[in-house]
Formats: sequence, C-alpha cells, structure tokens
Amino acid sequence: MARKLQPHIIINDRSQLPEDFGTPEEHITPATGGRMWEACMTFNGSWGWQKTPPEDWHSARKVIEMLRICTANGGNLLLNIGPHPDGSVPREAVERLDAVGRWVETYGGVMAGKVAPATPLVSALGNWTRKGRTLYFWCSRWPGKTLALAAIHGRLAQARVYPDGKPLPFTQDAQRIVVSGLPAECPDKAAQVGMIEMKFRTEPRQYFNAGPVLPDVIPAEMDSKWTSPFQLDWQVSKRLPLPKGGIAAARALRPREAGLHWAKERGGGNGFVSIHDRFGDADGMVWLAQTVSVAADGRWTLFVGHDGGVKVFLDGRVVLTEAKTVNPSVPGRSQVELALAKGRHRLAIAFDLAAGRGWGIFVCWGVPASQRRGRVKPAWPRVG
Repeated sequence: MARKLQPHIIINDRSQLPEDFGTPEEHITPATGGRMWEACMTFNGSWGWQKTPPEDWHSARKVIEMLRICTANGGNLLLNIGPHPDGSVPREAVERLDAVGRWVETYGGVMAGKVAPATPLVSALGNWTRKGRTLYFWCSRWPGKTLALAAIHGRLAQARVYPDGKPLPFTQDAQRIVVSGLPAECPDKAAQVGMIEMKFRTEPRQYFNAGPVLPDVIPAEMDSKWTSPFQLDWQVSKRLPLPKGGIAAARALRPREAGLHWAKERGGGNGFVSIHDRFGDADGMVWLAQTVSVAADGRWTLFVGHDGGVKVFLDGRVVLTEAKTVNPSVPGRSQVELALAKGRHRLAIAFDLAAGRGWGIFVCWGVPASQRRGRVKPAWPRVG
C-alpha cells in the first residue's frame, strides 16, 4: 500500500522484512552487496534517560571509532543521547559530543567523498580507511615519535600527519614500515585520536597479522623445557574505571564481587588474551582471573607478558606490580617467583587499558633454576 501511494518512498527493515536499508541496533554490522544501512547506537545502553555510571558511557574515542567503521563501509551513524526528563542533554553526552565535534572540525576531510576500509591491514595502535592508494591511519594509541607497522608490503611514497603536516622520513623493508619524526604527543587534544596520511605507489597488502609476535629465540629464563604452555582460559570482567593513582592502586578482589560481570575468554594461537578485540579503544581497567591447582607444594616462576600496567594478586595478596608499559613480545616481560601450597589458588590480574597499546596479555609458568635439579618432567599449576 505504501509503495503504491508513494512509489519513491524509502522503508527501513523494522517491519522484519529486508525493505530498502538495514538498521542494526546496538551493534555496527556493515551491510553487504551495496545495500544501504544505518547503525543505531545509544550513548550508554539506554534510548531514554537513566542514571548510569561513567564507565557505561561511550568515550569520545569510541564514538570516533563508530564513525570510522560507518564511514569506511558506506553507512550512517545514528547516535542517541537520552535527555533528562526536562529535555536537557546530560553532561556526559555534552562533553563527549564537544570532543567529537572538535575532532571532526580538524579531521572531517577523511570522511568526505568515496571512503573505503583498508582491510585487511591490521595494527594494534589504530585502524584504517582509504581513498584509492591514499590510506588514513586513525591512530587511537599514539606511539610517540616513531610508528612501526609490521608486514605491510606495498611501496610507500609519502607519509605525513594529517591535515597539514610536512612529509615525514620513513624506512621500509620486507618486514615493516617505520615512520619517524612524529610529534611526541598525539596532536589531537580533543579525543586523542591522531591521523596519519600515507600515499602508496603500489597496492599495500599485509601478509600476516601485525599484532604481537613472540620472539624466535626464547631467552634462557624461558627455556621451553622449563616453561609451561600459555594459560589460555580466563574469566574477564567488564571495563571498570582506573583507580586514582593508576594500576598500582588497584585493590584485591573479593570472591564473587558484585558488578564485575565475568565472562569467559580464551587466548589465541599466539598465547595472547586479546584485550583489544574485546574492548577496542576503551580506556580504564579490566580484571582477568582464573583458579589454578597444584598437586604438591612447590615453587614456580610466573611470567606475565603485558603491554599496559598490571597488578597481579595470588589468593588476594599482591605478588607483582608493574605500572609501566612494556612490549610483551620481547624478553623484557615481567616475572616473579612464587611458593604455592598443594591445592587450589586464585590468580587475579588487573590490567590497565589506558596505558596499554591494545594488544593484550599472556601468562605462563616456569620452574626456577633452583628447583630444576632432579626433575625430568615438570608439573605445572593447572587451571581449575
């Protein structure tokens, strides 16, 4: 009836029929086959006003990432505010929209015209869009003065900080591209999402994941005979506010603590529990926890690879605090020797998303040198 009365009408898919365009709600799933679409998102999980904690509001960086996905895949973004009962806009929304607006004033040009995703290019520091052979790196984890991009093949012609930066020096070999001369701090003060423009002479391709890669040679303290497989099964909390004083101020968890909303997570083939995949560019803190059991009293070395600050608790007791950012893919990973009594033990790790580069974390066990004599086959702490 509607199409008969108005032949040029455009109808969405809310009638449970495909109709003219898709409207995914509370998730951003690009349409395929050239179909029009619009992602319908809330700011804090509610279409109307409701009192919600700060961590439930999308950050300005998260909204910008929504814009990137929609822009790169030919979609629109509908972002709901949820005003107060008197019609006023909540302060949390005003602050974030102001930051996004200032960001768009500077970087909106990358969203104009024909934009496409730069798949399958991957980096732990940000994401990509493209226009022809010009790629735009939406850098949500500013690397400092040097940016290294792994496994990208394609001849780079020029790199600069968008929109008005001068050409930057770079080197390129078969393994990576290294761009230097960047500002030490992210040039975008509104949302901390900088933009780097890269022009390629030949089509850029990436032949393997540019995420963290474990070293080819395991250092002596991680000799494979005396090092366990990675601990892959974890309970992971939702994102929480980082305490004042940073990760070092994180307190021990209480059993079954309310509000954490634990969910199961499993590490990938490289041993990492990918915090980046679960939380994207969100700042704050998350907890990883598991129960381990040992068959007899003994001593073990706990190795923790991490790219953001961590604080490790064993049975509610602090055993390791490392606030600085380290590269988990090199021998500089953190370690601590622990005495474990026969039975079950609760291992909990607070992880700083804000300081991290978004890669994730891995954990494995080792036998200290003092405990190796006479052992033929080590017995590791087991999950469960």
